Amino acid sequence: MNIDEQECLAARLRACRERLGLTQRAVADRLGVPRSAVSGIEAGTRKVDSLELKALAGLYQRPVGFFLEEAAGHPSEPARLLRLYQCLAAADRTRLVEYAELLEIARTAHRFTVR
Repeated sequence: MNIDEQECLAARLRACRERLGLTQRAVADRLGVPRSAVSGIEAGTRKVDSLELKALAGLYQRPVGFFLEEAAGHPSEPARLLRLYQCLAAADRTRLVEYAELLEIARTAHRFTVR
């Protein structure tokens, strides 16, 4: 993993932790590591081993690939959207589909008004 990939992984891990409202201390306690280890991981100065990443993915309610594919820049936008969709609760999936339908309606309406 090169430095850019490590920084991307670090940013994804930090964003997921913050989105869930967890502190670095809470994550460290769950992993059984010092808080400074979590801080180093999120800063990109400490590498994450595979077992730690598996534990973090479980804690953050994401598949391990969510972090690795993003870090490596592999998935296409539709694949990324599908993966994110699959991680959502049923009610959130419904809202996302409704929003996508609204965007399609707006795009279609805009196409007719621009001519």
